Amino acid sequence: MSGLISLCMISKNEGTRIQRCINSARPFVDQIIVVDTGSTDNTVNIAKELGAEVYKADWQDDFSHARNESLKYATGKWILFLDCDEELDSNTAPLLRSSLFKSEHEATGLRL
Repeated sequence: MSGLISLCMISKNEGTRIQRCINSARPFVDQIIVVDTGSTDNTVNIAKELGAEVYKADWQDDFSHARNESLKYATGKWILFLDCDEELDSNTAPLLRSSLFKSEHEATGLRL
């Protein structure tokens, strides 16, 4: 699968938050990747039910390692990183895709 935007997330026991995050971004991205670092709750099942590709990685006390692990699976031309407790703003999220084709100055200040 190749597309324009891949959403990359890392998670651990985010079952109460991950659904809201994924749902806010799902209409605007082409791929959703979740790298789970050892959840013992329902995080993995929720992410899979919402269409995410879920990969497991051992937590190495290093957020950059986990984020870089997610990049291994991303096929999009652009990468959007979100934490499980973040959401795209419903008023500006529809501008995400179109902002990728604007010059740097035109896209500056766009709050997603």
